[in-house]
Amino acid sequence: MFRKTKLRGPIGRIYPIFINSALLLAVVEFLIRRELILDGMDISKGPLFVTIIVSLFFAVMGAYQWWRYHLWVYFVLGLIAGASTLQSMCQYSDFFTIQSYIINIMLVFIFIVVTWPVLAGQERFEAKARRLFKLAADSIEETDAGFTTRPYSAGKAHYTNEELAGFARFLKSKHIINPIYRKEGVFMTVSLGRSLVQDPEPGKVSYVLFGKEGEISVNISAFDYRQYTKRFTFDQLCGSLGNTMLRFLEYYQQGHEERIINELKSV
Repeated sequence: MFRKTKLRGPIGRIYPIFINSALLLAVVEFLIRRELILDGMDISKGPLFVTIIVSLFFAVMGAYQWWRYHLWVYFVLGLIAGASTLQSMCQYSDFFTIQSYIINIMLVFIFIVVTWPVLAGQERFEAKARRLFKLAADSIEETDAGFTTRPYSAGKAHYTNEELAGFARFLKSKHIINPIYRKEGVFMTVSLGRSLVQDPEPGKVSYVLFGKEGEISVNISAFDYRQYTKRFTFDQLCGSLGNTMLRFLEYYQQGHEERIINELKSV
């Protein structure tokens, strides 16, 4: 499915794959330990090695997501999730206690509840960004190693300040883009890397800039460009993303906002 979308898969898909694999390995380790215990070995019956590996997995993934999204909540969540996983060994080891395990589980739950707006906002922004980048690549077949850091001019459009502000508010409310207002105009930012919930500087993420005089320019960040499984011609990709946003603006001006949502859902 991810090859079909021409984009690398989301990082979140690693979790269910790894956890299901870990459960299978845990059963195997448990059976091996049971046989060793029957043979007279004085060892724990629980899957200690798999538990440690899963604990390290949560910590490493938290650190990676912190680096990728620049959101500290992922790092902290990875640490406390890893710690609670490690302390689940209290069931078959005297090193941890059931009390400390329960406290850690409650800490994970409380932390998720408190930081849920950030976690959920990041997931929604990335999911919509993935659809938007997929939509931009759908009409492109030519490929070339043509990345550049310079913005791409995507022509001009006609809109009033009120229309642009309303358009930006609508897209943000649907977690499609995050508007950044600067003297140059409105940067409609989108990203598969650095999180938009932190309002990053436009130069650090991808964007479509709607200028004061109607000029449109597009820039796709190096990180987002590398998420494509095919190396599309950079200018064509920027042009397609700009045309997609201009089409969305026309839908909004005509009062057909639902077409924006339906078009994104189609990919």
